[in-house]
Amino acid sequence: ESPLELFLKVNRQTRVQNRQALAEYGRQTSPTPLWQGAFRRQPDAASLGAFGERRSYYYQGKKVDEQTHLGIDLASVA
Repeated sequence: ESPLELFLKVNRQTRVQNRQALAEYGRQTSPTPLWQGAFRRQPDAASLGAFGERRSYYYQGKKVDEQTHLGIDLASVA
């Protein structure tokens, strides 16, 4: 496999597998919360990526893939 083929395999197939695993975990979760209160960001965490944002991937100047981001990216040194 070329580096591009390997990247596309991971970026496409692994994402599908991850979505399937998350759906299965969701079916197995407790019907009641196992925590109290809201989740909080680390102090001064910067948002670097948003849930649902469309991401384009380029290789040698050519767009080779596009995916939907299913998380949020936070950066913090705390």
